[in-house]
Amino acid sequence: MKKLPTATGNLINLRHLDVTGANSLQEMPPKIGQLTSHQTLSNFIVSKGNGFMIRELRNLIHLRGALCISGLDNVVDVVDAKAAKLYEKQGLDELLMEWSNTNSEDSRNEKVELEVLDMLQPDNKVKVLSINGYHGPIFPTWVGDPRFSNMVHLVLQNCEKCTCLPPLGQLPSLAKLYIRGMKRLENVGLDFLGGCSNPFPALETLHFWDMPEWEDWSPFEVDEEVQAFARLSELSIQSCPKLLGKLPDSLPCLRKLEILKCPQLVVEWLPSPTMLHQKRNTLHFSSVTSLSLSDVSILDSIPNQEVGDEVLATVACKHLSSVTDMKIENVQKLTCLPRWFFHGFTGLQELRIHNCEELTTLWQNEVRLQHKFPAPALQHLEIENCPQLISLFEEEEEDSPQLQRQQQEQEGSPYLMGLKYLGIDNCEKLEKLPGGLHALKCLQKMKVQTCPSLTY
Repeated sequence: MKKLPTATGNLINLRHLDVTGANSLQEMPPKIGQLTSHQTLSNFIVSKGNGFMIRELRNLIHLRGALCISGLDNVVDVVDAKAAKLYEKQGLDELLMEWSNTNSEDSRNEKVELEVLDMLQPDNKVKVLSINGYHGPIFPTWVGDPRFSNMVHLVLQNCEKCTCLPPLGQLPSLAKLYIRGMKRLENVGLDFLGGCSNPFPALETLHFWDMPEWEDWSPFEVDEEVQAFARLSELSIQSCPKLLGKLPDSLPCLRKLEILKCPQLVVEWLPSPTMLHQKRNTLHFSSVTSLSLSDVSILDSIPNQEVGDEVLATVACKHLSSVTDMKIENVQKLTCLPRWFFHGFTGLQELRIHNCEELTTLWQNEVRLQHKFPAPALQHLEIENCPQLISLFEEEEEDSPQLQRQQQEQEGSPYLMGLKYLGIDNCEKLEKLPGGLHALKCLQKMKVQTCPSLTY
């Protein structure tokens, strides 16, 4: 363990002190608060037993750029936190507040941590804020206050004791929001929106990760005139095993959607044509270009007998045609892709299917349907770890006469005509590859490995 030199003598006029990555430091130098001309301080460390040291920030009014304050769990007197006067540091653009996990849970006082964070309110010109490891029961009122009109990036991480989110929808310039490791949060509700008519007007990226108790997201049980997330382009939800409620279905600018490790969440691909005007728990992908689904339940909401192929294709194209990149992973009870899959994903260029243990074929009756709809733009097809996969296309004898099959082998499947890469790995029951591979003029690379049953 190391100590920085004492802040005396000709160090008084020091303007820059960089302790980035100084994990081995035991404490800050004594009297660092005397460096009144100091402008940059990468990491202010509050060591155990010296929580009062945080008041040394009081006279560093010229600090600018980024500041990390770590070891905040060692601040036990709220008066010391108030004395730091962070609200006077008008030059700070980025502020990272960290509570460590070195202290035992029993030694941490939730009320004190709430009061400490409240007293550490920064100047409202700060642009980037990260709160990591905070164990207070709620967030102080300044977190989410609309007066922080310059804030564009916010991270709330490992705030394990919090049971609700602050009203972040009030932040007018917030563009990126990352919420991770909130172990006790069960509901994301109206408080999150902040009670304004246009919540999250500038938000473009939203991540919810590692929230084991989160069950319901109900932000849209409000007046229809309220338009939340008007500019959201990236939504990622990962490791939320209890989430099963309705997700937002009106995200006009959404381009990238990831839903990973959410086994209770049921995703309906399309609204049923007979129920288009009814409220359903359906995700609309009308603007999404990149889609990743893993460890979720995928529901085909349109039974085969409900509607004809022409109507089905019309509905599918309306909701799915913007997707160009898609990954499906570890989806249970998926034996084949729905019959309308390529009717809707007409713009799909890259398709990756991994770890789908019940998948036996990609498309049923491919020969019968191949001439009825436009071929997609598929260029990259990758299938890995699908132990029940037998073939890419399933053919029915009565609908697939010998002449038609021979024609397919000569001309190649229209679904694959633009294919540049084909990769199949660890599919132990795969018996054959599709006919007509020699006719795929765009194919540049093909990799087939660990498929011991492949004979044709």
